[in-house]
Amino acid sequence: MPDRDSHETALRLIENLRQLPRYPKTITTQKLREQLAARGFTVDVRTIQRNLNDLSRYYPIINDEQKRRGWCWMPNADITDLPSMDSVTALAFRLARLHLAPLLPTTLLAQFDPYLRAADRTLGDGNLTYRWADKVRLIPNGLALRPPADSRDHGHGQRGPAAGVLLHGPLSQSRRGGTRI
Repeated sequence: MPDRDSHETALRLIENLRQLPRYPKTITTQKLREQLAARGFTVDVRTIQRNLNDLSRYYPIINDEQKRRGWCWMPNADITDLPSMDSVTALAFRLARLHLAPLLPTTLLAQFDPYLRAADRTLGDGNLTYRWADKVRLIPNGLALRPPADSRDHGHGQRGPAAGVLLHGPLSQSRRGGTRI
């Protein structure tokens, strides 16, 4: 039977993974040590570095190779939730994709993609909940909203990242006149 130390190590490794942000944000091993200490795990920075290097062989995590060595999940990493996504949550993500995608900036959709892939894995093609979403339609009661065309659009109707980046930044920062609201 495994001893208490191996249980503590396993729990700490799981907590290491839970604390890592998704790219492009990173967390330093020092900050990770502080967060682990706040959760009752006492460990030095060098051990965290070794653990993250070991975990990077099995999980899609990377470090930024800079002096402060920030760690994060890779941009295309699948969502790893404990517990895994249930079918109701997956359905909510699927409906969000169907109905909100035309309204969201491209940059935000890219950040949303790992959750959508996790929802697709949870539901699968044969799932009754998945097929239910195909039978439901939203009927607009007015004019359809269309995203702004990108200046690099050249009249092809495809929106590029420029408009989304320009609009999403100020909107997500909730700023008005330089003051946070």
